[in-house]
Amino acid sequence: MHLVGIFILIVAIGVFFGVGDSRQIAANAFGCLVTLLIIGGVIFAIGSIINRFSEKKSNSSEEIPSFDDSSSSSPSPSADATIPPQNSNDLAEAAFAEKRYVDAFSIYARMKRHGGALGLDRMAWMYASGNGVPQNSAKAFDLYRRAAVLGDSNAQLNLGTYYGSGEATPQDYLKAYVWSTIAAARGEEGAAQNRDNYEQSLSHQQLAFGQDIAEKCMKRSMALCDRDFSIPDPSATDAN
Repeated sequence: MHLVGIFILIVAIGVFFGVGDSRQIAANAFGCLVTLLIIGGVIFAIGSIINRFSEKKSNSSEEIPSFDDSSSSSPSPSADATIPPQNSNDLAEAAFAEKRYVDAFSIYARMKRHGGALGLDRMAWMYASGNGVPQNSAKAFDLYRRAAVLGDSNAQLNLGTYYGSGEATPQDYLKAYVWSTIAAARGEEGAAQNRDNYEQSLSHQQLAFGQDIAEKCMKRSMALCDRDFSIPDPSATDAN
């Protein structure tokens, strides 16, 4: 409608001022309108292309960054957190439950604090079992230790097992007993049996010390158990 109005206006002005024949004026006006339409169409097309390119570039910049772990095919759990959406934990747990371990590990590894105690415990299990990542007992032990200090009872049970077997860490029946005692107190299945087995390898003095430190850790802070502690072994003179 606006273009028709402009066309009529140009023709009227030409006729009024006697610029030329009315047909010639109308033809020139029509030619001008066609030229304007072509120029406008070209400008619109260029604008659309630029706009689409800008949107594509903006969307690509918002993608979750990938990880580069030269030691394995999966992201390192020590990497800084880069994806903090509120439902990340739900996504990771769903992937874990569906046995999509590569996806679960990737999400946990990039979450803030790796999903807390539960996320660390899940990652430790994946390293221990070789699901989703190459099997690595040393990394599994370290992650179990961190999760145990944060209060995960399953991690506390497994940490006791690592100390008891000497896998990925020097064998230490006292620490194995302490962590198994804590896990048993929290109702973790199998922890009480492990605790009783480790008790057989401790002297009376070591047993009393282990019970005391386990109680302090549960009442005050699990961090108290995340340190080296030992007492002289009087087994030579103090029979079990």
